Amino acid sequence: MQNPLADLPPPPPEIVFVGEVPTQALFFDTNSALQPEVERARQQGRPALISALVYAELTSRKKGPKGLHSIDTNLMDRGLQVVPFDQVSARCFFDLNRQLHFDAPPLLRQNETPRACRDRLRFDLAVFAAALRHRAMLITDNTNDFMHFPYKSYWRTRVEAFP
Repeated sequence: MQNPLADLPPPPPEIVFVGEVPTQALFFDTNSALQPEVERARQQGRPALISALVYAELTSRKKGPKGLHSIDTNLMDRGLQVVPFDQVSARCFFDLNRQLHFDAPPLLRQNETPRACRDRLRFDLAVFAAALRHRAMLITDNTNDFMHFPYKSYWRTRVEAFP
């Protein structure tokens, strides 16, 4: 089976987080990573992190070397670091996935197929699993999806996290 992420370059080494993720760290989902709250997290002395999955999604939106450079520069300027999606994160995802049964129709977005809905929810769950694996908080605005996930104490909306 072909790896769908094989064509995406890895993040530059200067933005890859190395070491143990502190529990006070904040993980950001794809949309939240591009918001001003990332700077507020850093001002609080909390590491601002994204999963390698979020990095892959961000870079897949930008095509060509200039697009990738702008994403990498943006992440560096914001002080965001990329945490690899490791085997423990994958195991956490599969454990969560077994606990949940996604009923796509109530969660369908406009013009979205049931399969696309389930894929989106699984991606969100994998991003959540990456943060949960480190017992760190995930910041998201995707409450319609996340309200169906367990462990609410490990995710917050940007408004809840930064009142």
